[in-house]
Amino acid sequence: MKMNTQGHLILRASHQSDALFHWFYSRGWDEGLGGTTRDGSNLPAGCRDGRVTLLLPAGRVIFRVLPANSRWKRPDPQVLLWQVEDELLADVSQLHAIITGSDQTGHYVQAVDKEWLSRVLHQLAQWGICPGAIHPDSAGLEPGYCIRLCDEWVFRPTPGTAATLPESWCEAWLAQQHSSCLEVPNTDADPVAVMQILSRNLPEGRGFQSAKEHLRLSLSGLPGRRLLAFACILCLVVLCFYPMLSAGARYWQAWRLEQHSLRQVEMTFGNTPRGIPPGVWLENRARGSSGRVGSRFTEVFHASNAFLHNLPHGHVESVLWDGKEMQLHLVDVPAGLAVLAQQHSQGSLEVVVQDENPGIPGAQVVIRERRP
Repeated sequence: MKMNTQGHLILRASHQSDALFHWFYSRGWDEGLGGTTRDGSNLPAGCRDGRVTLLLPAGRVIFRVLPANSRWKRPDPQVLLWQVEDELLADVSQLHAIITGSDQTGHYVQAVDKEWLSRVLHQLAQWGICPGAIHPDSAGLEPGYCIRLCDEWVFRPTPGTAATLPESWCEAWLAQQHSSCLEVPNTDADPVAVMQILSRNLPEGRGFQSAKEHLRLSLSGLPGRRLLAFACILCLVVLCFYPMLSAGARYWQAWRLEQHSLRQVEMTFGNTPRGIPPGVWLENRARGSSGRVGSRFTEVFHASNAFLHNLPHGHVESVLWDGKEMQLHLVDVPAGLAVLAQQHSQGSLEVVVQDENPGIPGAQVVIRERRP
């Protein structure tokens, strides 16, 4: 049989995160070393390079057996704890929870205060130690057993329950709670021997230091983590829907521009049909003009927008485009527009009112670019 030469360091935290740590270190088949430490200075050389397990006082851990739900293939321990929130003395959002097992009775859930555990891990990190697994100290006991560690008793009455109590409370607790399910208590209080016993039966796996839970625990110390997560989700949603939102915005702008153009045309010409784009309708109205209706017609028409806006609504009968002279004729407009035409004959635009035009009844307005 091949000897396991990898060292295994077991640290048991106290109820206070900055208090004494019990430790036990074994390597290969030796009996191991043990002791206590406050700053990690007396730990064996090389112990940080091997396997490291952190044990938490069972009194710091919440143990619950919660009913299983057949709809959840992979239940979230935090969600399970929310079901019994009113029965807990701690805020569920401040608890770091894991599921250690399941059977016909339900899920075995363990939870510990995030802030307290973060302080313990931070202290170990200052010593250069990062635990690969985190379990309650009761995990080293078989169900129905207890053991004494210094002035405390570690109890594990059933697979899903455990506790640590001062020695002064032990007799009363045994008599009232679980006296029938416990074997004769082990009265050996030697810390090194106790740590060695606990190390033999520790479960496989990482416990509270599992990959998913470790990430959640690490993020729990970040300020504003919920706001950060919400901002990331919001950015992701915006990126997914940006093409649709951009297309919708362009469509809205085009619709508003078309409606504005339609209102301008209705204010100038009477009997403007609905459902036909203003540009198409204007070109159809100018089909009888001399010369091809093209971009110059559009440029002159847009340049005269201010003048057309001041005409009485619906009093222009037709529009003609003189492609040879590059000028626009408004036919059958109201008389008396000389002053208005003079006001808009500025810059590059020239507006001329012709009250009499052979062959065309009514007044006529000629709009063209000013010629040198």
